[in-house]
Amino acid sequence: MLGGVGDGQRALVYVVTTSERLVHAGLQCVFSDGNAAHGLTRFCPNLAEMGERVDWELMEAVIWANTPEDGDRVRRRQAEFLVHGAVPLDLVDELAVIDETVRSRVRELLDQVGSPLRVVVRPDWYF
Repeated sequence: MLGGVGDGQRALVYVVTTSERLVHAGLQCVFSDGNAAHGLTRFCPNLAEMGERVDWELMEAVIWANTPEDGDRVRRRQAEFLVHGAVPLDLVDELAVIDETVRSRVRELLDQVGSPLRVVVRPDWYF
């Protein structure tokens, strides 16, 4: 069952697109320099500033726990790109899921609404 109690990350479906595509479509978007729920986190609507505000080296790191030298790694690693409202499916490139079972279930749901959207299995995107 997808989305049931105890599914954890199995129920997580990544929506893959680009920030430029969403902004160009006129959607209201902001990005954060860390976890959106944290009081130190700053938000910005200007994509031109994303390169300097998001810690891209940390975003690519496999291990990103806080260290004695840098106690803010976990917050920064959880930087987010947020869209107000909804993202139309025609702006989505693909959906990524944890395994073939979830891919089949998501594909089934998309078929019910007549969407040809691609669903790919990317277990390395999960913890």
